[in-house]
Amino acid sequence: MNKYILTIVSVSFLMLSFFHTNKKSIVGLYGKCGKSYMACTQIDIKEDSTFEYYVFYDVGGASIKKGNWKVSKDTLILNTFNQPKFERGYHILDSSYSDIKEIYFLDRDSIPLHYNTVVINQTDSLFLDANGIAKYKLPINDVQIFGLNGQKNTFTIKTENYSKIVFFVDDFICHSQDYLTNEKLLIENNSLKPYYHCHNKFADKGLKKTSIKNKAF
Repeated sequence: MNKYILTIVSVSFLMLSFFHTNKKSIVGLYGKCGKSYMACTQIDIKEDSTFEYYVFYDVGGASIKKGNWKVSKDTLILNTFNQPKFERGYHILDSSYSDIKEIYFLDRDSIPLHYNTVVINQTDSLFLDANGIAKYKLPINDVQIFGLNGQKNTFTIKTENYSKIVFFVDDFICHSQDYLTNEKLLIENNSLKPYYHCHNKFADKGLKKTSIKNKAF
């Protein structure tokens, strides 16, 4: 019995040691800015499970996102401290039945997505007006909204008992939002590969781990 308990304690200790070592191996600075750089991306993964995500463009200037990180298998997951007002999904504004459905499209900060293309029931294309609104006369089973870069959000409607409905859509402008929600980076060969939402894939080249002395911000 004592040997059994000792074995459990030993295995538990080894698992905790592995987790600590694995977590510590992730800590560090990723990405190196060249001399007189016009664009640069760096991620500082800190030991206290927080991060700083630095992006600089010569035209747009610099931004730094801060938040918490965690590891799931071979993936680093980032969440900024500040998060959008609404979760992705839809909300019925008026539950009274109507043949004509008035549909609103907003981003998760409640800003209208004007002049985007919407596909209803996989067949009918609509264009949103300046306020992110369109009208449709027929039952709506599913909705797809496309960004200018082809990025798509898809929703399935489970009821017909409404006359007005609002959809909260993920940001279409890749990597420009002020927040990160479950942002994934692939951990591979001592580097981090960002996920490109516009292309629905991880980057071919990652941000290589480098000395903290190379931190540019």
